[in-house]
Amino acid sequence: MSDEPEMGQAQRGTIEIDVSMIPRIAEEMHVIKLAPVKAPEQYIHDVLKKAAPTAGRLEKMEKRPDVLVARHEDQVIAYADVKNGHYEVHPLFDKLKPTVLKEEQAAKVALTYFSLEDILPKDDTRFVAGPASPLYGATLERGEKGAVTEKAGSRGVYLYSVSALRYVGKYPVFGPGSRASISIGDKETIVGLSRQWKAGRIDRKIKPSLSPEQIAAAIQEQLEPSTARGNVTVNTVEVGYYDGNQDFIQPVYRFTATIHSEAAKTDPRQRRIDSHVIGYIPIEKGIEPVPILSATPKVMPAMPTGEGVPPLPRAPVKEDDPTVGRYVVRNDDPNWVANANEFWNGLTAIPSLAPNFTNAQYYWAYPYEYTTSKNDFVNSVNVALTEAHGDWWLFTTLQNCCDVVDINTIPGGYGTSAGGNLCFWAIHSCEVVPAPEDTANWPNPWWNIFKGLHAVVGYRTIMYIDDDVGYPFGYNLAIGIPFVSAWFSAVQGSSAYASGPRWYCHGANKLMGRACAIVVCGHENDNIYDTQVLAPANCLNVYWYQG
Repeated sequence: MSDEPEMGQAQRGTIEIDVSMIPRIAEEMHVIKLAPVKAPEQYIHDVLKKAAPTAGRLEKMEKRPDVLVARHEDQVIAYADVKNGHYEVHPLFDKLKPTVLKEEQAAKVALTYFSLEDILPKDDTRFVAGPASPLYGATLERGEKGAVTEKAGSRGVYLYSVSALRYVGKYPVFGPGSRASISIGDKETIVGLSRQWKAGRIDRKIKPSLSPEQIAAAIQEQLEPSTARGNVTVNTVEVGYYDGNQDFIQPVYRFTATIHSEAAKTDPRQRRIDSHVIGYIPIEKGIEPVPILSATPKVMPAMPTGEGVPPLPRAPVKEDDPTVGRYVVRNDDPNWVANANEFWNGLTAIPSLAPNFTNAQYYWAYPYEYTTSKNDFVNSVNVALTEAHGDWWLFTTLQNCCDVVDINTIPGGYGTSAGGNLCFWAIHSCEVVPAPEDTANWPNPWWNIFKGLHAVVGYRTIMYIDDDVGYPFGYNLAIGIPFVSAWFSAVQGSSAYASGPRWYCHGANKLMGRACAIVVCGHENDNIYDTQVLAPANCLNVYWYQG
């Protein structure tokens, strides 16, 4: 995948799959035809009146009349797509306060909301309300002498998020096309909404004919390239449906697998970090494409110029147009590259907004891009995306083991006070951004990093590489949704984590895909167009989903 020589085992690893775990399907399966449903504009207005009383009504976006946006002051906090019915309302994080609301109260509000016919249409599918997931928050302040204290009364639950889980009969629906959630704050106030959900009617029935052995062979074919990096264990295989946000919901086998790191640990900074992936096998081919784990991305990162060698200058960009950098781990799973492409595709999905962004850097990752040459690379752009394997405060730039970047040792941090431009950093990687419930030392490296940086978002637990968060995250950012809220919405909306999968990490069996964000106090609602200069941070807010 890059010009570097392959590393890893001299021999390829093995694929372990227990055929007995593959369900046999006795009954016929449905193919569901999809049709858009109208966004409930009046309901959105009613929610905004309570969640953000000073917000304006939904109005047509300039140069894109089929997208309506509502603003609070200068910030977009809600939008609705007239064409496909997709809409979102985002909380104002600076207005949220710790709440005494209980999970059962939030779950009751969510069920009432999802049961409204103009929210989730009555069709040939059904929904189940998922668990109420608490979003915690806390504020840390640093004094003149460096002493750090947690602001009294700041730690607590700021809202609960509940997702609607779609089913066709007894089988769950996966994929980016069936997403709906609600966020409930203090006094049962609805502070956030999201729905990308089309009405579904049975188009036809099919009789599954693939045997468990055939399914196992198809899974092995997708996972075979991964054996170059280690042994592979297939963890689960289940029957479900896939909604790619196109024209159909189709029956599939869904599998999850772990790729075990086999790298020899010759340097104390190296890690043996396992990879986690999701794959699909269509029960009948030809309905619509489903993601293929082994597919080669069409657009690949470039090789950087080298340590101490600035990249070639690009044409000048307009003032206030964010520059974007994407940095992808080398010689690893192709889905890291696919994620980076999906993020860019989301940013540029709306033609009238696409010129707002400059694809300034798209490189294979090397440590020097973050450290010794950071001002020529990561700290030279306004928005950076890291795609890599990770652990607390560190991530790899070569496979799932090597060329580690330790955030604790990054010299001088990022932002204008560190001689650069970075304002927003998204780290799509396992565990790099631990939260207070993970370790009391969670803020230690960030004081050095926030030298004009506005916000960092990532995960505090294990994640799936191909969890489909890149496109919705980028799309929301382009519209002008606040950076932190856009991240939480994309991760919470991912079907990868809808069933509550868990994985053991740092001494505990934790929910996978738990998002975390660290943001400078007073800048909780900043979007990626907010590239103003900030001083080094002495106050940081942290928000994280429990699990």
